[in-house]
Amino acid sequence: VTSETAFAPMPGTETPSGQIVQDERAMREEFERLKGKQKMGLAIIAGLIVAVVCAALWALISVGIERQYGILAIGIGIAVGYTVRAAGKGVEPKFGVLAAILSLLSCVLGNFLTHIGFVSQQLNKGVSELRCFVDFSMLVDLKENSFHVHDLLFYFIELTVVHGTGTNNYN
Repeated sequence: VTSETAFAPMPGTETPSGQIVQDERAMREEFERLKGKQKMGLAIIAGLIVAVVCAALWALISVGIERQYGILAIGIGIAVGYTVRAAGKGVEPKFGVLAAILSLLSCVLGNFLTHIGFVSQQLNKGVSELRCFVDFSMLVDLKENSFHVHDLLFYFIELTVVHGTGTNNYN
């Protein structure tokens, strides 16, 4: 089994176009047809937009309730994964990898924005005013001090979920 056929639809499975693949030759032809419809550029753009929006939402929710929940990382992973899959029509593993990278970056950005929001609340200043009052290197120290081992668990679950949702896998 080559890497190209490893993610091809199996005989007897239904394809996105509703066709049932009957034999191995038809399976390979369908996989090649689907590969031709992939759009990595669109997957990157759409995934990046959703990743940034999810990061901002995570920060707004966390600052609004004055608590950060790591389980939101899983929601980010699902949103980014499905966006990459839908926009890119990916059938190759690289789309799952893209979704995982974008969702992890989204979580890191969400954490960063959340800490900016918490500092803003603590100092009773608007976020735009923080440039004058805050040494942003202290945010790194803040993250190091607020990091918990369970954060790794949520990130691991998120990456596992998103890799599976980022690719149209017909095995």
